[in-house]
Order: sequence, then structure tokens, then C-alpha cells
Amino acid sequence: MSGRADEEDRTTPAPHSMLDAPPLALLEQPLEFIAAEHYRHRCICVELRKAADLGHCDCDMARRLIDFLGHDLPLHHDDEEKDFFPMVEQRAHPDDGLATIIAGLREEHRKSGRHAARITELLSQPPHDDSIAIEPRAADLLRTYARHEQRHLAVENGILLVIARRRLKAADLSEISRGMRVRRGLAA
Repeated sequence: MSGRADEEDRTTPAPHSMLDAPPLALLEQPLEFIAAEHYRHRCICVELRKAADLGHCDCDMARRLIDFLGHDLPLHHDDEEKDFFPMVEQRAHPDDGLATIIAGLREEHRKSGRHAARITELLSQPPHDDSIAIEPRAADLLRTYARHEQRHLAVENGILLVIARRRLKAADLSEISRGMRVRRGLAA
């Protein structure tokens, strides 16, 4: 009986970390995938604030933050700007008032990318005692970035995703999903 329990323990997958990318199967539900990425992004912001408050970031966490900021975040911005935003704009009603909101979100993506590149440089410095030192000026950048991103995500979640859930049709969601899959090198 204990042999079976040991076997079950080895085959049970580890819990999904909040910092891990959402499962690719969720791409079939693109709004849910985007929402999961937003949650993950919020968790990344928590880690950035934690590093700023501690004055250091352990090397493993620094690597995870660098991977997100340097790879996953630009991919997510492409998902939104190339597929999600245009489809929502196409389906929105004039009284939704999305043109200004989406223009603002696109500009924030550009600023976010520039700040993410600076943070990646900071987190890529040589470690000392298995951690990366976060100087006070760098800590301010991490906190400012996290604050701006959390506000940005609140707009995307509280306005854009809400309207998208009401306005987008099944064919629209399939088209968004296709673009996201292709961007990740998966079959369209």
C-alpha cells in the first residue's frame, strides 16, 4: 500500500506557481489566458516590491523576473496590441468610449517595455552572496514600475476585459486565440 502512495506522489504534478506562465491549453479561451497573465503580472509586481523593500533579490527570483520582463511581457503586449485590442475596438459600441482608453494602454505598454528593460539590466548585475543588490535608486524604479503596472492592469481587467466578455463573439475569440497560438509557435 505504501508503494502505491509513493508512486502517486511521484506522478502528482507540482502545484502551478503564480509566477509560472498559464498553461498553453488556456489559449483556447483567450480572455481567460489574458486574465491569467494579468494575475501573474500582478504577482511579479509583488515580487519586485518585495525585492525593493529588502534591498536585494535572490538569483533564482531575479532570473524568473528577467524571463518575465524580457520575454513573456513583450509577448503579452503583442497579444493585446495585435489581436485583443483591435478586436475589442472593432466590436465596441461608440458609447463604450474605448478609443482613448486603448490609445493610453498602448502608450503605457511602450513605457512599460522601457522600464522593464532597465529593471532587467539591474537584475542582471553580478550577484553577491547568491543575491542581486537593489540600491535605493533601483528600488524606487521597481516600486514605481509595480505601481504603474498594477494601475494599468486594473484598467485592462476592470474595463477592457469586461467589455470584451460582452461584445466579442465566438469567431472573434477564435481569431484572437489563433494569433496567440501562432505567436507561440503552435499550430494555428
